[in-house]
Amino acid sequence: MRVRITLRVRDRLAEMAKEESERTGSAVTVSDLVRAACYNYLLVQQSLRHLENAPPEHLDDDDEESEVEDEAALVRVYVNPMLAS
Repeated sequence: MRVRITLRVRDRLAEMAKEESERTGSAVTVSDLVRAACYNYLLVQQSLRHLENAPPEHLDDDDEESEVEDEAALVRVYVNPMLAS
């Protein structure tokens, strides 16, 4: 696989790989970071699809504690539109 990235991104990935190598004591390359990012992206997409297909939760009318009072308290997931399929 080949990808095009800016020099700034490549340089930052190289810095991160070096930091991770020093932290872990194992050789970490930019390719390792890209590979891990691809794998993590697939896991996130799989989880999002699973959540989208989950049945809705039904709340009892008597169970006021379980209701979310403030919409801001809900978890929102944003996907980078450049990566969306």
